[in-house]
This record gives sequence, structure tokens and C-alpha cells, in this order.
Amino acid sequence: MDGEALALISTGMITAVGANTLMNAASVAAGISGVSESPYFNKRNRPIRLVSIPEGALGQIDISLGAALEECSESHRYLLRIASRALRECLQGFNFDHPIPVFLACPEILPNTTNRIHPKFLEHLQIQSKINIDLPNSRLTYTGRAGGIEMIELAFKYLSVTAAGVVLVGGVDSCRYCLQQLSILDSEDRLLVYGSGDGFIPGDAGGFLLLATPAAVQRYRLSSLLNICRPGCAREPGHRFSKEPYRGDGLADAFRSALANAPNIHIHSIYTSMNGESLASKELGVAMVRNAQRFVPSAEIKHPADCFGDIGAAFGPVLLGLMSKTRACSSLAYCSADGPYRSAVVAWK
Repeated sequence: MDGEALALISTGMITAVGANTLMNAASVAAGISGVSESPYFNKRNRPIRLVSIPEGALGQIDISLGAALEECSESHRYLLRIASRALRECLQGFNFDHPIPVFLACPEILPNTTNRIHPKFLEHLQIQSKINIDLPNSRLTYTGRAGGIEMIELAFKYLSVTAAGVVLVGGVDSCRYCLQQLSILDSEDRLLVYGSGDGFIPGDAGGFLLLATPAAVQRYRLSSLLNICRPGCAREPGHRFSKEPYRGDGLADAFRSALANAPNIHIHSIYTSMNGESLASKELGVAMVRNAQRFVPSAEIKHPADCFGDIGAAFGPVLLGLMSKTRACSSLAYCSADGPYRSAVVAWK
């Protein structure tokens, strides 16, 4: 696999502005916003704004999971419903004769918060989605926004040492049923409420990508939506929870590494996990200045969080899914976690 690109074969996603990939692409292109007031109030007694998936867009929990979910949180159950919807869309029309590994990005575990996802999430997902998942070779990561693209890097490593030709990379996130996390974000003035000028609006989303090696594309006679280069992953020493000075080195290094894996490509558009916080825009500026020679002068910056909010660990798969529906010939997607993790990936048609 070294030096090769993976083919993006299919996508699946659900957000507050679309129940599938095409709906989301159309909503984002039209600038439709799903922001609404939630029943939760902040410390100043103002309603917290969220971007929530309509309840009617999600299926119910499979009845056979009843006992298995007794020890799981309400957040786990909700994320399971979101992920299964996106996963089923991604594999609609495909019928592989073997189980497929799933590399899933999960919500970031922030300081003073607990993990919202039970370790058996993938087992539950297999039952809920009715998809044949290769559980022994599947993995979860808890690095938040950066996780989806990090999982693409894991897919490259996995496919280079196994006979498997296809993998599923996904991400799922939501702040619904997470009052502890919302309270912490509110105490740090990070939530964008009426009257504030710097913050973000949490969103719900799940996204999946079906990736294949060039050999598998031929073997199964698949059609490619995008060619995806090996990602670049890095860490920012001066991240939000660190006492180190912030210099933007992490994202700049992730850009540099991702662009080095696509040596003959100049970038026409950038898909970003920027959520409205000023720190995120400053970070992007640093990364672009340090890698300016690889971007065309008219490179467009796309930040769809304006439509569906900050979707956390779902950002990577959702951004690449949106990218597959545009006409841009070469793009870079990147994601930055609250913690040290930064990731970027180049894709072209």
C-alpha cells in the first residue's frame, strides 16, 4: 500500500440538515442552517443552541439489544441510532461475502468528563445496523474531531499488512444527553449563545466511508468517487488543555505531512472542522501560511459547521463525503481536536 491511494467507494451520513449524503451536500451548498434552541439553559439563564437531528429521522433501538444496553448511557443509545443510520446508507447496494472491519472515531474524552460510549459499541452497532462487521479487527478511537482522518491512516496500515481489500471508516458524535459536558463548555464560555461573540454550537452527526485498495476496486468491479492519499497526523504541544505556548505547529505539521503524501497535487479547496471559535481560525491561518506554495491562489475554504454545527468525531468522514459530491478536482480536509490531535488528508477526483 505504500505510495498508493485508497479509493472512496461509498459514503453515508446523517446530520441535522440531511438524512443522507445527497441531502447534506445540497443543504450545505444552499447554506441551510439547522440551529435551534434546546431545552437546556446556560449559566446566564439563556437557552443553549444545538443542531439536533430530528427524532423522526432516526430508527428505534433494535428490540434484541434491550438487555445488552441496560448498563449503557442514554448518550450511547442515541449515538448507536445515529451511527447505524449512516452505516446502512454507506453499504446500501453492496453485498460483500465477508465481514468488514470498522474503524470508528468516537467523542473526545475531555478533562473531568467520562466516556459516553461503552466498549461494546461496535458489537451493538452490528446488531442495530444488521451489517456484518469484522469485530476482531475493528477499532475505536476517542480523539474527537481528529479521529476520523486518523482512522483513515489506520486503514492504510491495516490494508498494507492484510489480504483485506475494503474497510469502513466512520465517526459519530453528539452533545445531546451530555449535560456534564455542556456544563463544562458553558463554564468555559465556549458555547455560542445569544450575546456571545466567540464560541460554537454543538451538533449531531454520523458519517461512514467505504474505502478500497486499487486491487479490490478491480476484484469487485467498484467505482471510485475520490482517490484518498495517506493522511498526515500530528500533535499540537500548546493545545487547549496544555500549559505550553500555542504556536500552531501541530496543524501545520499535519498539513505538511498530508501534502508530502500527495506530491504532485495543488489544493483547490479546503474542508475544515472550524466551528466558529477564534482559536480555530488562527490555527488554519498558521497552517496555510507555512504551506502556502501548495495552495492555488483562489483556494476556497469550506466550513460546513455553519450549517450542522460542531459534529466532533464525525467531522472527518462527513467532510470527505461532502467533498465527493463537489466538482473540485483536488481538496484537503483537516480536523483539529480540543486536545493535541491534528489530522489532514488530500483527496482528488
